[in-house]
Amino acid sequence: MSKSRSFNMMFNSFFDSRSANVISDSYFLKNYIISDYQLLLRKINFLNELDRLNKKSISKLFNESTKQRTSKYVASLPWNEKKLKGMNCYIKDILGYDYYTSPDDKKFNYESVDDFYVWGEDQRYDEFSNKRLSEKYGSRLIRLEYGFISSKDIALKDSPQHSLIMCPEVMYYDATKVSDMERCLNDDSLVFNEEEITRAKKCISDIVTKGITKYNHAPKISLHDRFELSNKKKILLVDQRYGDKSIEMGLADQSSFERMYSEALKYTDCDIFIKLHPDALTGGKDSALSKVIPKDVPPNVFIIDFDINPYSLLKEIDTVFVCVSQFGFEALLAGKEVHTFGVSFYSHWGVTIDHVNFKRRELKRTIEEIFFVFYIVYSSYYLPKIGRCSVEDVISYFSMDGSMNNNVENSKKNELMVSDNVSNKPVKILIVLPSGRFGASGRYIQELSWYMQKNNAEIMILAEGNEIKTYSGITWLNLEFEGIRLSKKIVEKVNDFSPDFIFENGVRSRAQRAALELVLLTGAKLALQSEDDDIQVYNERHPNPSSECISVLDKEELSASDLACFIKSNDWNYTLSVLADPNYDRWVEPVLRSICYQMSVFNTAIWYPFERRLKDEYAKPTFVLPPVTDGDKLAKLSLSKQEKDIFLKQYKLSSEKIIFFLGGTIYDYSEEYFLFIKALNFLSDISSEKIQFITVSGRSNINVAKVTKDMLNNEIEYLDMGSPNDDDYLNMLLACDIVCSPGIPDRFNQYRLPSRLVKAMFLSKAVLTSKCGFGESLKHGYNGIIIDGNQPYDWAISINECLNRKSINSIGTNGLFFAKEHFDVKKVAKELVYKFQSLR
Repeated sequence: MSKSRSFNMMFNSFFDSRSANVISDSYFLKNYIISDYQLLLRKINFLNELDRLNKKSISKLFNESTKQRTSKYVASLPWNEKKLKGMNCYIKDILGYDYYTSPDDKKFNYESVDDFYVWGEDQRYDEFSNKRLSEKYGSRLIRLEYGFISSKDIALKDSPQHSLIMCPEVMYYDATKVSDMERCLNDDSLVFNEEEITRAKKCISDIVTKGITKYNHAPKISLHDRFELSNKKKILLVDQRYGDKSIEMGLADQSSFERMYSEALKYTDCDIFIKLHPDALTGGKDSALSKVIPKDVPPNVFIIDFDINPYSLLKEIDTVFVCVSQFGFEALLAGKEVHTFGVSFYSHWGVTIDHVNFKRRELKRTIEEIFFVFYIVYSSYYLPKIGRCSVEDVISYFSMDGSMNNNVENSKKNELMVSDNVSNKPVKILIVLPSGRFGASGRYIQELSWYMQKNNAEIMILAEGNEIKTYSGITWLNLEFEGIRLSKKIVEKVNDFSPDFIFENGVRSRAQRAALELVLLTGAKLALQSEDDDIQVYNERHPNPSSECISVLDKEELSASDLACFIKSNDWNYTLSVLADPNYDRWVEPVLRSICYQMSVFNTAIWYPFERRLKDEYAKPTFVLPPVTDGDKLAKLSLSKQEKDIFLKQYKLSSEKIIFFLGGTIYDYSEEYFLFIKALNFLSDISSEKIQFITVSGRSNINVAKVTKDMLNNEIEYLDMGSPNDDDYLNMLLACDIVCSPGIPDRFNQYRLPSRLVKAMFLSKAVLTSKCGFGESLKHGYNGIIIDGNQPYDWAISINECLNRKSINSIGTNGLFFAKEHFDVKKVAKELVYKFQSLR
């Protein structure tokens, strides 16, 4: 046998002769393979390429030489069944065992386990840890990590992950030990054939051209959109999470980033860009480079503190400096010069300029060879309706933005990716909307519905608001009852419409009882949109609230004791009163609420914290549905200076002073508004800017004007607009400087996203909000003014840091980019329709 062998030759030789020498020489096979054909096919992504194997020799090997195994293949995962959801929902499909257990099941017979898995560098060694159990029973320990091309959004947002890297014993990024991958690349007998290199080159070209990366959420924008670029050579410094374990395992530390920065500053004839890690953008967290760069950077240093697709960024970059980040390998794929200041999986193979001595890697390897080992051999992929698949399938999937609709080119592979439940027939959705004033929450529902209809949906809206109309082709009905049942007129119209889904918005009792009645009458499926925290509203509004009653049924599986607790703790007189009279109380009724959440097949939520809560509690399909709008239209609106002055003059206001606009409902069950007034008083004392404060009190339950005038410092000019018409409200949004939605860290603010902020961001207005909830997605001073805690003076300090025209304008500009990424009605409507179609 020749010393040089391709992967193809290795596998064929193993199957033909079961040569012990081949097995021992192939580190991948030696450490990972087992002598069983079925499990082999399930577990090794390389063997998805069955056309490259001698199937007859495989069949002969296992039919003649091996006793067929009849027992099931068992894996012990680091999580129990309840946690294999959300981001981890495809893990079992990727691994492909017959049965799964976890260390939680202390009664399980672990002698039957074939493989024990741990996540990343988990070193737990208690009695019932997979690491300990693998040693006890002499079975393999395999470490898992999400793959290099993995999902549409980041795992922390619970986006389903489509790939895994499987590392026998040692993680691929742990340079303190020799990993299986390193042994593989360090073996000079391993030669890649022309077919393998050609395949790698094609994949790399597609990845770079289409901008496919690990988490495919970042916008594909150009640096030209954010910076005035010179003709100088450009160096990019890549940040990492401060204290990340991979830095230490890459034989680096914080001083490595200091050295990286110092080395870059030597290039005085270059522009230096520093891409901050997302943890440095969300506020309250540190990253490695954020601790290194000074407050005042040299004029040739520019900070990239916004999300951007790696390959969009690399189009403008010449050289990349990294420690051990995956970004460095993506830069290599894009043909860039890469300097490393740690030991990464791709460094020290001759393709990087390495600033750290590391002599263990003796061979020179090409980018294509490294890619083939890490992206193809040691990575496994999964897509719905295809199953385990190749890296090419996943590249194609994310190239289509994961939409998988029937408008994609008619390739056979793409047809397989379309859900069986998705058809060309329009999906019919009846939206049941509490308090559906057409000019308020109804406006975003109307825009969403119009764009959903453009994406193969038919929409009808049933709202509490008193307007009955057909607007832009969408029928609005007024929610009417005759006794305890819906009016016959409503029932007839809905029956004629024949909805596939009843999409109920919020938790108010009138809307919920209407939704449940229509589900029973039409046979439609129920879906729910959650906007406000119902539990806090229940505690404030219910005459006899019970913390046990409102939450005991918020789970996927209900027990008899759960039902007994609910029955015992519920106020049944209140429930009967609500059921007997639709007008008795429109707030939160626990029985209707629980029935709706348990019956729903699809939950949407106004922002990510609420989505995660619903997913954890009910384990049903979820979707983030913020108060979207047509940003293209809003972004074009503006007032000239003359128009602005004329509008403000009628209210005796001045454009020379900073205008704070609080244009939403002020709730009487929270102290946040009163704290905000105190904060404005402190602000007027410490700031050199003159302040004007505007409120819209129309739907508030307190006398906003009186309370504000009694508490507000006389130096602050104040105006309450009452209930302005749409034009005046919009003009005030255009004329003001800061749009406010103050809040304290409580459940209510954790789970809400005021629609006024969405509109304001599309209008390039600076927004002020609480760090709790939505505010955690923004960065203070960059794309928002973020207040934290419940101390008015601290709020004033935070606001004052941004209270100058330059900062306000910059925050508004960056907020517009955030809004375009997250709140564009066209994008959200398309994705939402697909979700409904797939569940029909």
